[in-house]
Amino acid sequence: MKVNIRLVSPPDAIDSQELSELANMIKDDCSVVVEEQKLDSPKGRKDGGLTVGIAIASLTVSAVSAFIAVLSYWQSTHPRYSLNVTSGAVQVTIERLSKEELADLSRQLQQAGFTDLKVRIRR
Repeated sequence: MKVNIRLVSPPDAIDSQELSELANMIKDDCSVVVEEQKLDSPKGRKDGGLTVGIAIASLTVSAVSAFIAVLSYWQSTHPRYSLNVTSGAVQVTIERLSKEELADLSRQLQQAGFTDLKVRIRR
């Protein structure tokens, strides 16, 4: 399943840094290849641009639980953001979910099949 994570709000340097942190957590905990999507840098700057999204080409069904746990943990440590996850008919906001709710969400996403996952991050 493909995963697309996008920041909906206009990005700033803090958002970019925090999305890069999320990308690293996903890469480490889910063992997937993560591509950070960046805005072009203004002329004359060599910083690589602001990170505004994260793409994952292939998330296996068995990695869905770990992925949802990473999103939940990241959101709990960055409470200024809300995360909306959509896959087919399943749509949920990740915010202070209990272990049971996380497990239920993972089950729902796995049962939805290999539909692409979209995660929208709002400030």
